[in-house]
Amino acid sequence: APRSGGATCLFTRDEGGRSTRTGEGRMPDTLQPLSSLAEEIHAWARAKGWYDRPRDVGELIANVHAELSEAWEEYRAGRDLREIRTGEGGKPEGYVVELADALIRLLDMFGCLDVDPGAVVALKMDYNKGRPYRHGGKIA
Repeated sequence: APRSGGATCLFTRDEGGRSTRTGEGRMPDTLQPLSSLAEEIHAWARAKGWYDRPRDVGELIANVHAELSEAWEEYRAGRDLREIRTGEGGKPEGYVVELADALIRLLDMFGCLDVDPGAVVALKMDYNKGRPYRHGGKIA
C-alpha cells in the first residue's frame, strides 16, 4: 500500500459512491457542518475539564503541533497511511487518526472563539483560487 498522500486517495468509493476504508468497513458519508462540529467538540472539551482554567493560545497551538508530530512519527515508522489500528483500551491509532486529533483540536479552537470554521475556510479558499501556480516560487 502506498505511504505517500500524493495523488492517491486515502479512501475508496463503493458501487453506491459511499466512502469506504480498505478492510475496515464503511466510513461515514459526511460529517455535520464544520460549525456545528466545532460547537460539539468545544462543548465536549469544556465538559471534560479542558477549560476549567484559562487556556493559553500558545498551548493550544502546541497541542495541534503535537498531534501532527505524532502523525509524522506514524509515517516515519513506515506504516500504511490509511491503516487504523486498535490500541490499548480500544484507542484508535494511526496516521489518519493523528490527523483527526489535530483537526479536533483546531475545531475546538474555532468553537472557543465562536467562529464558523467553514466560513473561514471558504474565505481562504476563495483567495487561494486566485493565486498563481506555486505562488512565490515555493517548492513545498
